[in-house]
Amino acid sequence: MKPQDIYNTPPIKTSFDLYPLLDNWHPHLASHLTESELDPAKPNTRIEIKIHYDPYIDGNRCCTVGSAWFDNKPVMIFRHGGRSGHDAGDECVTDLPAYLEMLAYLESLRKVDDSALDIRAPDEDVPELNEFYNHDIREALLFSGKSSR
Repeated sequence: MKPQDIYNTPPIKTSFDLYPLLDNWHPHLASHLTESELDPAKPNTRIEIKIHYDPYIDGNRCCTVGSAWFDNKPVMIFRHGGRSGHDAGDECVTDLPAYLEMLAYLESLRKVDDSALDIRAPDEDVPELNEFYNHDIREALLFSGKSSR
């Protein structure tokens, strides 16, 4: 079977729900991005999930074959099987450049908690930057054009 055979099979379901790509089915996708890390203020508008085959074996076990499309282009085939689909899973990437763009896009949907960051304007005077680890860095040779090493 060729990936295009699956892409060309009419899907039984389509959605922009990212769940099939997340939550440890494909741990390398988006650095283990999980649904709870998605920012609800940033809805997915570019990755479409198409399910092509999805029989439930006994009400719990399944054998799902789907595809991910990024900006209306097929990028990968994915498969999930077993109990709640978590016993087996793999993927077949067919467009590496689009796949890499899709990963970057997925990462852009992550919630960012900036409450612990010290965010300053680049031209703001920040006196705390003068000293670090008991050193006054204003006197460092590094800032006089010479390396300290």
